[in-house]
Amino acid sequence: MFLLWGLPKADISYHNQLGKAANTRRAYRSAIRGWYVWAARHDLPALPARSEDVATYLADLALRERKPATIELHRAALRYLHHISHLPIPTTHALVSETLAGIHRSPRKTPPRQVKGLTWEMICEVVDRIPMTSLVDARDRAILLLGYGGALRRSELAAIQLDAEISQKGCTSG
Repeated sequence: MFLLWGLPKADISYHNQLGKAANTRRAYRSAIRGWYVWAARHDLPALPARSEDVATYLADLALRERKPATIELHRAALRYLHHISHLPIPTTHALVSETLAGIHRSPRKTPPRQVKGLTWEMICEVVDRIPMTSLVDARDRAILLLGYGGALRRSELAAIQLDAEISQKGCTSG
């Protein structure tokens, strides 16, 4: 079947799927599945959803100690579900917005975990335990020290490339 502009429907569907990243689609599927289970458990219609039901669902997620960002994702997934189903979007209702605002303002039962950073003493302890018996050992020590000294992220360390050639005359870089 062809649409007005001469593109096959399959081409539009393919590009439409690319409109959302794979991880976003996966997260939305999971959130929508959660909504369907919750709606069935409470004997409510999943589609079209009522704004009161969506607000109650989001509040229930908060009571189950889901993080505000996760709850926002559930709201976005429900909005997207209604959008692609050509149904009225219940997530834009003031009741849903106010419920989310309250969720964001409510104190969390568990404080956010802050991971302690490595100290210079800890890095030295780790580096001292790496034997210097091979080039791999030297590389590992260099990566740890460079990462700490440069305050580099894991991705920044992984992106480092060194083009060197070791020969009888010594080491040359390219």
